[in-house]
Amino acid sequence: MTVDQIVRISEFGKSYQDEFLSEFDTKLLEQDSWKALLFFFRCSFMRGRRDTLSGDFLKKAITVLEKISLNKMIVDNTISDFIQDEEWQENLKRKLHSGGVNNRVDRKMIVSTLIFLNEQTKDNNIVTYSTQKIRKGLLGKVYLKLDGVFGIGAKLASFFLRDLVCLYRLESYVEDDDLALLQPVDVWVDRVTERLGIIETNDLLEAKREKIVKACQQANVHPISFNQGCWYAGYSKKTDEILAQAITSV
Repeated sequence: MTVDQIVRISEFGKSYQDEFLSEFDTKLLEQDSWKALLFFFRCSFMRGRRDTLSGDFLKKAITVLEKISLNKMIVDNTISDFIQDEEWQENLKRKLHSGGVNNRVDRKMIVSTLIFLNEQTKDNNIVTYSTQKIRKGLLGKVYLKLDGVFGIGAKLASFFLRDLVCLYRLESYVEDDDLALLQPVDVWVDRVTERLGIIETNDLLEAKREKIVKACQQANVHPISFNQGCWYAGYSKKTDEILAQAITSV
């Protein structure tokens, strides 16, 4: 592992941001609770399966939710009239299933997220809820709350918070001790960081995240850009070429 190699990978973070984050209007996400929820769902549906399959399930879920006017309930803050009703929850799961959301975890995750919004936020806006907490230095608490939502867990909580911090330029509000929480470790991040010699195969998740952050700090690159760059290198159709340039060219 060399500093140059880490820097080269982190440069692909900009490519990730341009391709996957530039479309989002930060003001709109703060004003529109439904748009904010969709920003969250773009992360929460990415659960260890092909991205295309996750995207298909997400589109089907959105179709069902908009058909029953859930988008309006979220914005008008009237979902609180229904969401705690277990019969309503089960009916929503059945509609999602009928609409092609075949994965049980996806269906339960959606319901659990709606309950989370109702219990933890004032306006059902998961973006403003999270950014406000982060600006108060409470990223760790937000992470734990999201990690506790059914079907989310460590990787997806980190994924959402990583991109949120990046999109809103909140890096200065994140304590060094919390940087590891912004490191979603999936197969691509795992593969690239292991090839770079940053992590070892048998490392536990916490150790992997801490080692990645430490390596980035030593290379003077931000861990968020590096993490995004690792993922982008794996996602790209030119994966082998990108990795070869980044790992063998110094």
